[in-house]
Amino acid sequence: GSVYEFARKGAMDARNYFDPTTGVPPFSRNQFGVSLGGPIKKDRSFFFINYEGFRQSLTTTSVAIVPDANARNGILPSGNVTVSPAVIPFLNLYPAANGPDLGGGLAQLNYANSQPANQNYVSGKFDQQLSVNDHLMIRYTYTGANTSQAFSVPTFISDNTSRNQYLTLQETHTLSSYTINSASFGFNRSRSDLGYKATVPIDNSMFFVPDRGIMGGITFGALISQFGGGSNAQVSSIGTDGTGPIESASNIYQFEDMVTHIAGKHTLKFGGQFRRYQDNKQFVLDGAGNYTFNTLQNFLTANPANVVICPSYCDQIHDWRTSWFGFYANDNWRVNDKLTLTLGLRYEFNTMPTIVGGHYANLDPI
Repeated sequence: GSVYEFARKGAMDARNYFDPTTGVPPFSRNQFGVSLGGPIKKDRSFFFINYEGFRQSLTTTSVAIVPDANARNGILPSGNVTVSPAVIPFLNLYPAANGPDLGGGLAQLNYANSQPANQNYVSGKFDQQLSVNDHLMIRYTYTGANTSQAFSVPTFISDNTSRNQYLTLQETHTLSSYTINSASFGFNRSRSDLGYKATVPIDNSMFFVPDRGIMGGITFGALISQFGGGSNAQVSSIGTDGTGPIESASNIYQFEDMVTHIAGKHTLKFGGQFRRYQDNKQFVLDGAGNYTFNTLQNFLTANPANVVICPSYCDQIHDWRTSWFGFYANDNWRVNDKLTLTLGLRYEFNTMPTIVGGHYANLDPI
């Protein structure tokens, strides 16, 4: 058995160019684990288990481009404008600038971007000598992780969660002194979820689509360069990604059987493999809405260049199914002490992918 830990702290880190001169952002990483293995029954049963944990508290200095104090009041280098009352709640989602003025009504925002990450990893293995000629192996692995970080500006963050599980069973049977058969079954399941949430209260009236329960996105599609300040900066987006949230889960069932036979100078292997894929994915395509503005002035005056809001029938729900087959024959022929030929033939193919329910359309004809 073993017990271990690896630790790292930010006290020894150098300051990043964008970090405040008062010090570096906090950082902490701990990676720890324990493993244990041994016999359950002498010469018959064996086990091995392992756990590893990962905990990280990472903060980096990130940069965003936000409207400056004058722009918030409609004062632009190109002239004054009246800020639309409809825009004010969204304008207030931008934190006040704390960096240099970039011109064109824009300024730099430096902020601490907290990016925590946690992961747990567990594996276990069991071996059983069923008889003189039969051996059974079972292995299971699990890993789960969570990460998050600011999405464009610190007002919104993205969360990513993943879960993976792997199970393998293998039985090895000795047919003779020269022939062994190995049969194995495996099951893999992987799941990943990506979502977004606000770090400040968002009133329901700010949802572009009320029944979505989350605010959509506001993006800027053109460089801001026409305000006399000579700036080529672009206002940072606010809100959430138009394609989120995303939920993905896949299952893979696999079976393999292989016969190994030694005949003189020939080592022959014959076998086949089968895999069944189940890929399930669901995500919202601009379901919460997305407003695009060409200029800062257009944003302040509520004059979007493009608005995309896709109703519920645009939700992507794809449950794909397909099967895979592979067959092979292999011969390692030891011609002499200096020459070995590896000869073989393999054939594999996939079945035509299908989707559960036949749903593969996201455009309503009306």
